[in-house]
Amino acid sequence: MPHLTYHVTMDVFFYGSITFYGVLSLLVYSKWMSAYTEKQTQRLLRCFAGFHIIMLAAMFITLYLFPDASGHLMYYDRLKGFFKDPNVFASYLLLSFFWFMYDMRWNVIVRVMGMCLVGGAIYFTGSRIALLCMVIPLVLKWREMSRSSQFLTFVLCLGIGSYLWLGTERYTLQVYDLTRFQVQWEALQLAWQHPFGIGAGEAEAALHHSPHQTYVRVLLENGFLGLIGYLIAIGFLFMKLVKTKETLGKVGLAFIVSLIIMNMVIDTLHWRHAWIFIGMAIGRGGRHHSNCFFNHTYATHWRCATSRPSTSRSTGYKRP
Repeated sequence: MPHLTYHVTMDVFFYGSITFYGVLSLLVYSKWMSAYTEKQTQRLLRCFAGFHIIMLAAMFITLYLFPDASGHLMYYDRLKGFFKDPNVFASYLLLSFFWFMYDMRWNVIVRVMGMCLVGGAIYFTGSRIALLCMVIPLVLKWREMSRSSQFLTFVLCLGIGSYLWLGTERYTLQVYDLTRFQVQWEALQLAWQHPFGIGAGEAEAALHHSPHQTYVRVLLENGFLGLIGYLIAIGFLFMKLVKTKETLGKVGLAFIVSLIIMNMVIDTLHWRHAWIFIGMAIGRGGRHHSNCFFNHTYATHWRCATSRPSTSRSTGYKRP
């Protein structure tokens, strides 16, 4: 069983401040987006998706004309753009990919071209988990599909999955995956020794390797109470968006489900774009019951104080 042989460094304060910044960003952007109308939100997110198209087109043209630029845009043979890691870049691209899938106001040709360009970029990042998450909107809309659409979707996903698993070495089990599993097991053993955590950002110092798993990282650094709080927060955000009718709320729901899955293989806790976008989605998608703590399906006999009729209206009494 591993033993703790390190001293607390400034990383505790640094990573703790980043986590605080992420939570604050979620709250600020949620409040900001709550004042937006659906039409304004559509314009904003269309600009966001359009920027992705222009960025990716410029990036591919640059790599074609100037191969030496690959040192800035590639991580070995994986596309990373200007992000630190290809997996982070892939998660960022997922946002616009989901938007193209859900926003029916786009022209069909533009939607298909956008999904192909963004999907191709995600493929070149080499992120296995991001490719898996691309089908999440189809899973969430499964009940709304006809039988023929469900069959075609199943065949398409099966064919793409078989090609990636059998046809390309990158998307099979890698040697370094076994190292990650071993590190995660050591992190669990160390977390059992320190049930209240070892401090934010101290996982690498204690294990000499990244856990590459958000749930294990939160447990090791923040203890069992921290993990429970993190899971409750994710569940609360999921419930806020699960019944939304807003396009942005649907994209946010798909992204939250993606994060739940990505958390099992990647450290996502300090992805600033994730905190900001989820805050925007909550501000718009969760606004229908934002004044109540409980969802309306669980609050049939409970009313918000702001929605209760006044005594004078209910009794018909008029003040002089």
